[in-house]
Amino acid sequence: ASVASPSSSSSASNKPGGAGLGGEVKDASFFYLDRIVLAAVEKEVLLFSYALPDTSRAGGSTHNDIERLKARGSFRRVGALQGAAERVTAMAGVNSFLSHLVLIAGSNRHVEVWDAGAGKL
Repeated sequence: ASVASPSSSSSASNKPGGAGLGGEVKDASFFYLDRIVLAAVEKEVLLFSYALPDTSRAGGSTHNDIERLKARGSFRRVGALQGAAERVTAMAGVNSFLSHLVLIAGSNRHVEVWDAGAGKL
């Protein structure tokens, strides 16, 4: 079991369905009161922070659909959780209150409980 920081992670490939994340996204959900997005990709769970565009400032009017659609959000990878399984089959993280715990089910038929704040199994 290991935790990878963004700088020590493997490079992402552009496989179909993976959107440059390194493979097929099996599951995704919001986490930590919508501050983080979890994505189960191949054998790890990736953690992303994100920022949505302020559409009220796009072109000075909220009724200008062209300017609203041009506005783009951003995201960045802030970490990864990798267990002993060859593939992550399911994951869950509480989003309704502040919790650092993430449950990860793997192809090895084990369920792992991760503390995402400490990066420990």
